[in-house]
Amino acid sequence: MNKPIDYLPALMRHPVNGDLEDWRTHWEAKGQPWRTMPEIDEERQRDLVKRLTIVPSIEKGIYPFRDIKLSRADVEWLLVVHSILCDSAGWGDEGGRECEGLDLRGADLREEDLSGLPLVRIRGGLTVRELGNTTSEQRDMAGIHLEGANLSRSQLEGALLYGAHLEETNLIEAHLEEAFLCEAHLEKSNLFQSHLRGANLSFAHLEEANLIKAHLERANLSFAHLERAVFSQAFLEEANLIMAHLEGANLSRIHLEGARLQRASFDSTSILEDAIMSDGKRKFASLADVRWNGANLTVVDWSSVQMLGDEYEARQRKERGKRVKNKAERLGEHKAAVHANRQLALVLRSQGMNEDADHFAYRAQLLQRVVWRRQRKLLKYAFSWLLYLLAGYGYRPLRGIFIYLFVILSFAGGYYWATHALHAQPYPLSYYEALVLSISSFHGRGFFQPVGNLGDPVAFLAAMEAVFGFLIEISFVATFTQRYFGK
Repeated sequence: MNKPIDYLPALMRHPVNGDLEDWRTHWEAKGQPWRTMPEIDEERQRDLVKRLTIVPSIEKGIYPFRDIKLSRADVEWLLVVHSILCDSAGWGDEGGRECEGLDLRGADLREEDLSGLPLVRIRGGLTVRELGNTTSEQRDMAGIHLEGANLSRSQLEGALLYGAHLEETNLIEAHLEEAFLCEAHLEKSNLFQSHLRGANLSFAHLEEANLIKAHLERANLSFAHLERAVFSQAFLEEANLIMAHLEGANLSRIHLEGARLQRASFDSTSILEDAIMSDGKRKFASLADVRWNGANLTVVDWSSVQMLGDEYEARQRKERGKRVKNKAERLGEHKAAVHANRQLALVLRSQGMNEDADHFAYRAQLLQRVVWRRQRKLLKYAFSWLLYLLAGYGYRPLRGIFIYLFVILSFAGGYYWATHALHAQPYPLSYYEALVLSISSFHGRGFFQPVGNLGDPVAFLAAMEAVFGFLIEISFVATFTQRYFGK
């Protein structure tokens, strides 16, 4: 890529004159419909060719176009030259690696109209590998300057834009899939309906950016500054928003199915109206340790959230990369899921959403039982199972009533059968007498019924029912005390 290329200007001359429309027609005929500007003159071509031979140095901050003001016409010409160089070097041939993008590190493209240009994989910042052992000054020198530029509908897939300056840039419908925008500055940029699937925007600055209907599926927005950004109807399915700053952000009707929001920050000015947290199947938002800070959660339809993403992930034996989790990892994930559900339940209850809060508190109890099993705390695990079976930890009270009636009627049948088939007691009991005896025995008074001797079958059944009743009553007290008094 750094060999002499003096022959290029001759190849690129086009003896066509006329207005911009004539040039557009000319470029379309040559299969370059994205070109709109006249060809740059030969002197400018030679100057740019000379700069292309400069060997970059990260340590010294030397790049071919650092601090050089480039126009759209310059970039159009450079893209064609770059394509010729890639073809001549054999890049992109079958079995070969793809050609690196045009190196525009440190270039000055402020306020330029670059709309619709094929800027795939351009180098406007350092790569992850190059970032090692670099100073902040060296990283800043490599960042491209695109402040106020028009990049609408441009093709920036896979672009390397670490620390790039894109403040107030027009990126409407731009394609930035898989782009590396870590620590990039996009304050007040317009990203309406832009495509950022899989892009890395960690630590990026998007304060007050317009991201309405933007596609950010599986994008990495961890630690990003998104204060007062507008995400209305944006698509962030499975996006990473861990530790993201969303204070004052507008997230109305946003898609957060499968998104990871652990430790993200909101505040009372954040808008979450009709935010979608679940697809009802396999994608659920993870919310452990979210700092809600007074954000209004009553405008979210929590009834559609069957479980949190924290719980869904804890229940998976394998990571997303298909690696089998070890026991410690699964225990830690279940603990985090318990924590996430309890936190959300508390916040929802504080905002008067008791039914939704009950749902997540119940999920927390189910997960806590799994934690005790994995910790080999078998007594707690067994007692938890009992509370679950009897009344669903207090959140399924009808279950307790059914169990109570089942025990009463079962023992009443036993008393009736014993006094008729076994001739226990001085006389056979009628149906209602057997029922009365069962009720009194359940509540601990069955021993006071007249019996011939303590070995009488009726006495034995009454004693057994009294024990059952004692255990069930204790469980009910413990369950409902824990639910309503937090003990």
